[in-house]
Parts: sequence; structure tokens; C-alpha cells
Amino acid sequence: MVDEEPYCFWSLNPQGENLEYLNSINGRYFEDMGNVLLEEFGKREDKLNISTMMRINYYHALETLFSYLCALVQAPDYVVGWIQMASTPNLKHVVARIDSHDDSIKRTLNIDAISWEELAKQVLQASDRDSEQVNLNILKFGEFWNRLASEFLQEASRNEYNAMKHGLRLQSGGYSLSFGPETEPGVLPPPEAMKTLTQSDYGSTFFTAEHCPTNVRKNRSYYLRRQSINWDFEGTAAKLMIIASSIHNVVSFLKILNGIPFDKVQFGRPKNMEIFDLPWEKSGKESSFNLDLKFNKNFVMETTREQLLEIINSNKRISQ
Repeated sequence: MVDEEPYCFWSLNPQGENLEYLNSINGRYFEDMGNVLLEEFGKREDKLNISTMMRINYYHALETLFSYLCALVQAPDYVVGWIQMASTPNLKHVVARIDSHDDSIKRTLNIDAISWEELAKQVLQASDRDSEQVNLNILKFGEFWNRLASEFLQEASRNEYNAMKHGLRLQSGGYSLSFGPETEPGVLPPPEAMKTLTQSDYGSTFFTAEHCPTNVRKNRSYYLRRQSINWDFEGTAAKLMIIASSIHNVVSFLKILNGIPFDKVQFGRPKNMEIFDLPWEKSGKESSFNLDLKFNKNFVMETTREQLLEIINSNKRISQ
């Protein structure tokens, strides 16, 4: 099952194929990328491009982690097939179902309840010889996956990732948002009267296409909205490193489920467990903002594919 869709693979050696795939996964790739970008970040005077590289690698790692976690739930004995068939909408929907503790999700994994915390218990039950450390690993990784799921499911985050990976259609750099009371109508308050809500040197601004005047599939009328997102470079780097450990741990557990002995796999965690809280200590710099106005529905009209083709072929323009 991929979400609610069944698929069938025919194979002479399904377990062999699955293990071949699991052995090919290199979760440390994202750790190496993070270290390279951190080193380069310290050398650069203009750091915006490096910050964008860090952000896109973070989103790539995020998508990879949730792909393996969802495959673990639904098809641990044939992860390679689940990954092949899962579309982006499938992945988002399964993540949302796990995030909402939807126990009706069809699954092969023997788990009593669906949640990120329960998945962490499954994955990390053999992550250390010290039971106290095992419990701490379960707690920290479970909380971390729970926090990441909320971000993964945010529309603004998905739009930013798409803007980065498809044509790099964004402007790099953060924004500052402040407000203050006017003492005189129309006159900007003095700086000392302003209160800053968010400010970061790192972020992005990009356009998204929104349906207007109605959000129906057949309607071909859109308008552009300008979206700005702030992030913290250090916080994003910390997330990327923990995701790399998460991917490694999920794959290690999948190998165990597929017959590899416990003593032949390894689990990892950050040396300093306080790093789990670092990204959210920087949360004052993480924000999303939009000030664009929506069109009044009286000023725009729905269009259809057929109507637009007729206009294009006749070299006319839409008028209302």
C-alpha cells in the first residue's frame, strides 16, 4: 500500500532487492553536505548563496526522511517498491495521517498506535546498550520528527522548496517586520517606538500562483502572490545534521526487519543532545509573511482551457 493505493511487484528475490536498496542508502550524505556548507559559510563574505544551499539540502533531507518513515509504516519488507510508487501528494498525505494519529492507515509494521513517538520507540529500541540513553534517544528523536512534520506540511515551506528546486525562482535574503503606533496620522513612528516581530539576514522571497476568483480545477485564471520566509542559518544546519542521523537510524532499523543481525547495524545520535532544541531556540527568526492583496472577484473572471486556446489562436485578449 502507498497511502490508500495498492500495488503489486513481481520478483524472484524481493528480500534481496530490498536489502540491496537499503544498503545503497547513504544518510550521511546530508551530514557531509552540512559540514561542507558550514565550512564554506565561515569563509564567505556574501553568505546568501550558501544559506540557500543549506536550505535546499535541508528540504531534500526532510523529504527523504519522511519517505523512509512512511515506507517503514506501510511496506518495511519492500521499501524499494514503496519509494518507487509514492508521489509527492501520497507522501504528504501519509505524513499528515501519521501526524494526526490516524490508526486507520493500512500498515505492515507491527505497531500498536500511529504517532511519531511510537515510531521512534520502534526505530530506536536497540540504539544503545544503556537503557537510559535509549529512552533519551526515543524522546528526542520522537519530538524532533513531530516538529519536523508540522513544518513539512506547511504550504509555505512546500512552496519555498519548489521555488528553490524548480528554476531557482526566488530572491535570497531575509526580511524585517516591525510595527509601532502612529502619534500623527500618516507619519512613520520613530525607530525607538517600533517593535520588531521578526528579523533575519537569511530567507527567501518568491511568487506563488493562486486561483482566482474561485479555486476550482477547470478554472485557468490565477494571480501572483509574493511570499517571504525567514530562517536561521545555524538552526537550519542543526536540523540537517539531526535529519542525517534520523535517516541513518531508520535505515538501520529497516535492515534489522529485513534479516540483518542487530550487531551488524549501527545507530547514531548527535554528540551533544542539546542540539535537538537549538533550531527552536532560534524560532524568533523563523517566520512567514505575505502582504499581497487578493483580487476582488468582481474584477476578474474564470477562464477555461478551451476559452483561452480560442483567444490565443485568434490573437485576441481577455476583456471584461
